[in-house]
Amino acid sequence: YGLPLSLPLALLAWRPRAARPVASLALATALGQLAYLAAVGGDHFEYRLLDPVWPLVAVLAVAGAYRLFTLASPVGRPVAAAALGVVLVWNAVPAVAGFRDTPRVVSVETEALLCGVWDRIGTWLGRHAARDEVVALRPAGVIPYRSRLRCFDMLGLNDRAVALRSPTRGEIVPGHLKTATLEDVLVRARASYILGDPVFARHPPASREPPEIVEVDGRRFGLFPVWIDDGEVAFRIVVVSEAAVTSGGLDPSRITTRIRPR
Repeated sequence: YGLPLSLPLALLAWRPRAARPVASLALATALGQLAYLAAVGGDHFEYRLLDPVWPLVAVLAVAGAYRLFTLASPVGRPVAAAALGVVLVWNAVPAVAGFRDTPRVVSVETEALLCGVWDRIGTWLGRHAARDEVVALRPAGVIPYRSRLRCFDMLGLNDRAVALRSPTRGEIVPGHLKTATLEDVLVRARASYILGDPVFARHPPASREPPEIVEVDGRRFGLFPVWIDDGEVAFRIVVVSEAAVTSGGLDPSRITTRIRPR
């Protein structure tokens, strides 16, 4: 919120003739990150990609305000002090009042809630999935870290083919414009489980989703939706099994993954 005023103050901290290497490096880093964000179109999680530069901008803004104070005349010094005060208040108010979701931006509070759920999902998967099994998902951060499993990011963070692909038609969320196909997930990544955008609830639904057979690249895969309840949160995962597809349909007893439909 205070970025429009913090950034000019941060720029004021840089002195062309007597620039300190640390201040120059900090300013270059902050401006480089902001330019990158403008180039990629931003992100729909509030301030997430600004986290690396917020501390640098804050320190430089204080230094810039101090320089403004020292350069100002005795009459102008109250203006410099007021500018710093406005920056401090402007940045402090949202910390007290909180943030709100918008149709295109996820607030810090919602992101914290999601990270808590993903932490539980990743912990559960780490305890119950086999070490050589692959999870295909979209939020590739907390869940891979907590599970220590090999994860295929369906948005292309760890896959060159998806990352270099043209944007998916219909996607409008910044940073989520490219999405893996079923061929990517089932054939190239050889996913054992598909998590996608995690679907979660306080309790599993009463009705069960039927399994289905999909054909990709001439191969047939059985997809078995499963709801997992760890006691605090229930989440949906799809078990993938090529071996469970028979000439007569699906045979769950032939599933070889460690997590199996009950």
